[in-house]
Amino acid sequence: MPLARIAVDLTWSGASGGPGANVWHLRADPADTFGSAFQAMIDSIQQFYVSISPLYPGGVTASFSGEVSGVGPDNGTTGTVNGWATSGGGGAAFMPPMTQMLVNWTTGSGGRRGRGRTFIGPLSPNYQEADGTPSSAGVTVLTNAAAALVEDSDSFTNGAVVVYSRTDGLARDITGSSVPNRFSVLRSRRD
Repeated sequence: MPLARIAVDLTWSGASGGPGANVWHLRADPADTFGSAFQAMIDSIQQFYVSISPLYPGGVTASFSGEVSGVGPDNGTTGTVNGWATSGGGGAAFMPPMTQMLVNWTTGSGGRRGRGRTFIGPLSPNYQEADGTPSSAGVTVLTNAAAALVEDSDSFTNGAVVVYSRTDGLARDITGSSVPNRFSVLRSRRD
């Protein structure tokens, strides 16, 4: 079962802060080492970003270079699939880049190690309520996109989007998602 990681790079102009990245982990049937199954899963991740593009200001680009890197038992293995890029559609204004929405990913086992998180930002102020919380429309956009990715992952017969635990050396298929109705901040482990 090949295990891999891909990085979706987030770059922007029009606000302070540097580029960011969302790291995703995937598993596939052993016969498909970085082949069509990986491409199908990466296409689903691309669709996730297309679906949430209204949350990002127009100056934000989410892109995947096409580089796939093995993890765990496949560490050191690399491959190339089709890359992609999608731009934000939420207007020109930015919220502070550290103010982000969050998707919590769940799996069928592993307790805390069986959970993952994806931070979504920088965000357009179009999706903020007057009380400082995410708008219900923004939460709905992200909730629907996350649910669709879980459904796509579940439909792959020879792979899945996974939460990978380096500590356990295990990849667990995502089985659910939730989006809290509050903003989150991704902090350095050194903070």
